[in-house]
Amino acid sequence: MRSIFLTFCFFLVFSHSYAAAEPTKDLYVPPFGHMGVLSVYFENDFWLLTDRYYTNGAQFTWTSFALQSPLSQDLKKESLSVRLFNFLGAAIQRGLWWNEKKEQPAWYFMMSLGQRMYTPLVLDNLQQQVGDRPFAGWLYVGIGFVTQTDARRHGWYLETGMVGPASLAAEIQSVIHQSRHLAKPVGWVNQLKNEYVFKLNESHTFKLALLESSSHVAIEALPQVGFSLGTVEISLQTGLEIRLGLHIPRDFGTTLIHDLVPSSTPQTQIWSSVPMFKRFGFYFFTRVFIQLVLRDLFLDGNTYDHHLAVPKHLIRDEFAAGGALCFLNSKLVMSFVFQSPHFIAQPLPHQYVSVSLHIGF
Repeated sequence: MRSIFLTFCFFLVFSHSYAAAEPTKDLYVPPFGHMGVLSVYFENDFWLLTDRYYTNGAQFTWTSFALQSPLSQDLKKESLSVRLFNFLGAAIQRGLWWNEKKEQPAWYFMMSLGQRMYTPLVLDNLQQQVGDRPFAGWLYVGIGFVTQTDARRHGWYLETGMVGPASLAAEIQSVIHQSRHLAKPVGWVNQLKNEYVFKLNESHTFKLALLESSSHVAIEALPQVGFSLGTVEISLQTGLEIRLGLHIPRDFGTTLIHDLVPSSTPQTQIWSSVPMFKRFGFYFFTRVFIQLVLRDLFLDGNTYDHHLAVPKHLIRDEFAAGGALCFLNSKLVMSFVFQSPHFIAQPLPHQYVSVSLHIGF
């Protein structure tokens, strides 16, 4: 727990030292959204009258304002932390395909604090449930970089933290059950052991305009491909989101907690020049993803102790649908998520609801 707190504090101080620095003449700071976007996610299956498998998730994510390409900045007079920050961004950008067309994308820094909770079908059994998903919680921080143009987005995101009793998942679920007058989930005595774990994610997303009408109604397709590598998960993933709406925001679609790069990158738009009716918008979306999973800590058990492991499906698919209300640089999103069985003995697919609020400052 202490290591999680110290790591998060380092990210916070590091990013603040950059934001507080005197901007150079080349640094782009938009007149609106100069503090970036704060995203709050809450996911739970309670709204669909279940309490099992991936049963709860909460995450806070801050994404910086849009920064000019670090490759074009003169940082000789900046502080060491600012130069290091830009050096990392430039190193990432040089390795990407942005430069094939000599594009200079905006780039963003992001960091997160979150917790996820997994349980078997039965919560009040003190005995280990053979064949069912083990109890597991994950308390983590995340740090990432995103570069994007109007049509392409690429991100790297590192999540690291504690699984096991140090995740505090047992205590939090007990409090939630007590507040709802439900049976205490005593099965947490069989949860995964304490272990410091990590996961590095990489994602490419593309934006294709399928329809743009004079009435400001639009349809977009957002294909995505990426991978995860680490002690938490080793996987490949691809998917597609389709969204239809009025005044659709200039972002890259809907994000869930478990997405490879769960960041709502802010719009770099001068809203004072936009008519009032265009500052409001909404859209409906549907998305489908398929995943090849070689390792899943929450089913395979601890890295060096597999006695809680259950046989898993290597191929998984996920379907989600929902809608969003948008105003200026903020949006409220609700998603209904349906997942195919993740382990062999899982009798039914799983479903949950995700609600996220993204506030631009």
